[in-house]
Amino acid sequence: MKSILILILGIAGTLPQARAYTGTGTLNLTTGATDNKLNITIGASASGFTASDTDTTTISGSLYVTVDSNPQTGATTVFTIDGGNVAMTDMNFNLRVIVISVAKISTLGMRGTAFTPLPPGIVTPTANGGTFDAAQHHLRINEGDITGEITPPGSAATTIDTNFTAAPVEGPGTGTGTLTVVPGTSSSTHRNCTVTMLLPVDFTDTQDLDGTAVTVQVQGTIKATGIIPIPLNSWVDWTIDNDLTGAGFTTSTAPGNAPLGLAWAMGYEPDTPAAVVTPVMVPGTTPTARFDLPAGGSRAPLTLEQSDSLTTASWQTVPAAEVSSGQNPVPTGTTGTVTVQWTNPAANRFLRIKANQP
Repeated sequence: MKSILILILGIAGTLPQARAYTGTGTLNLTTGATDNKLNITIGASASGFTASDTDTTTISGSLYVTVDSNPQTGATTVFTIDGGNVAMTDMNFNLRVIVISVAKISTLGMRGTAFTPLPPGIVTPTANGGTFDAAQHHLRINEGDITGEITPPGSAATTIDTNFTAAPVEGPGTGTGTLTVVPGTSSSTHRNCTVTMLLPVDFTDTQDLDGTAVTVQVQGTIKATGIIPIPLNSWVDWTIDNDLTGAGFTTSTAPGNAPLGLAWAMGYEPDTPAAVVTPVMVPGTTPTARFDLPAGGSRAPLTLEQSDSLTTASWQTVPAAEVSSGQNPVPTGTTGTVTVQWTNPAANRFLRIKANQP
């Protein structure tokens, strides 16, 4: 048998998708009667006296986040806070020992940020979002002034006049955070998902403010919501990751490189040479063709078809029994060498690999 192996990229119907894909966007801190109210407790010690007072600040602003979510269900596996801007309303504290005021402290223009120190943030998916260890994410107050005076009985007054830039206050979330992800309208490539985050915080940081040790305790829950576009499928996700947004399924990055759709489906990178994804003939009594898939596995099913004449109507699916995996299409996640061994060869036979565009 004279075997001619050719590589043809086919485009077919939509594949079912059940994975989480990466989206980025902005979540805005909500306003309301109880939303984003943090209780701040200031404590100080001087001349043997210890006192504290609590006031409530309303926070506003936005967070820049990355999520890995299923565009069909909202189930989420990753949530990372990439930064943000958080503003806090001013507060006044009157620290007392019994009924005697021993310190008066005010804050002005407090601002900060939230972030994930060791990204990515891991989420346990639920049917419409997920839960996460809130300690993966931090709140940092690093702007604004803190002023006042400590006046312990029988001692000289101590003035406080510093700022949070010089003495930032920082701490992790506490307990369990939650994400609610509600899929909405979609375009040809993305589904707009409404993402709502609840991040509980409860931490205490101690700072030396003008020679006085002052503790700042922060308690409450940060709530933020926004619409984040999630790629509809692995193909769109892959093109975005490789700065190829909008690229055609049958195009290539350069002459001699594999068609992008086939490189994606077979598990390769965009600049993969066409020779890497082209089947190779192995001569013998029973002719065999083989092709290799990377260690990371294929990203989509691969359909193997054969023809003895190259006419349009002559293409037929290679029998599964003649494929080394015993399956055709070759399933997603397949690694290593895949072979086709023809037990009933023809004088001329052509082989093509088809990948479906989602």
